Amino acid sequence: MTAPQQVTMAAAGIRAACLERLATALLAYQQLDVKVRTGGPAPCLAVRNTDVPLMSETVAVSENADGPSYVWSWGARIGGTSDVDTAARAIAYVLAVSGAQLRR
Repeated sequence: MTAPQQVTMAAAGIRAACLERLATALLAYQQLDVKVRTGGPAPCLAVRNTDVPLMSETVAVSENADGPSYVWSWGARIGGTSDVDTAARAIAYVLAVSGAQLRR
């Protein structure tokens, strides 16, 4: 195995660990179902509102100038991986049905 592949595999492992921490934080919201997906080109987190399954999103980890961050499927930054609770709140807010609160 060449060095670039090892770096890529290591980066994927770090991203997967960050997503696992986020998944654990999201489990505090009763209406959210979360699944970490490690297969494919990059690890990601599938999140859906169990009361309204169409309310779903995919979250990934991306490197930027501020360090690793959680990002939406369209690439917009949610928050840094060092502040898991804030990122979880933001995701729960977006996946809540308009006017409804997700129970925590």
